[in-house]
Amino acid sequence: MSWDEVVRTLASKRFSLTPVRHRVVEVLYGEGRPMSHDELMGVLPQSYDRVTVYRTMNKLVDLGVVSKFEGDDKKSYFELPRTPH
Repeated sequence: MSWDEVVRTLASKRFSLTPVRHRVVEVLYGEGRPMSHDELMGVLPQSYDRVTVYRTMNKLVDLGVVSKFEGDDKKSYFELPRTPH
């Protein structure tokens, strides 16, 4: 999924991109790999609330923008599907 597709999808579902939401999507997009909540929190500013970030990630899953799966370590991982080039 390209950045423009992400923004269009969120806009079409009336999901506003607050600064926290924007940064979460931006990090997932930029990393291009599955990330756990802890990994994501390690990259985001310390001022971001852990619960808000977790809820944002799950809402993105509900909207079909982000995929979620459980790793071998029993942690949940989130990733933004990428469009093949």
